[in-house]
Amino acid sequence: MLQEIKEKLWEEMSLPAYIITHYRLNLELDIIESHMDLYVRREDQNFFKEKLKDQA
Repeated sequence: MLQEIKEKLWEEMSLPAYIITHYRLNLELDIIESHMDLYVRREDQNFFKEKLKDQA
């Protein structure tokens, strides 16, 4: 969902953003945990927050 929102805002409004995904191996539970961070320009921060709230 995050990737789709980011791409849509780039295509429609040329708002730059990028996503960094972090992975961690949890050996105790034998799973891979992932965490995503969305980076945007400071002036676009509130706009992205509102768009993400609308999708939740």
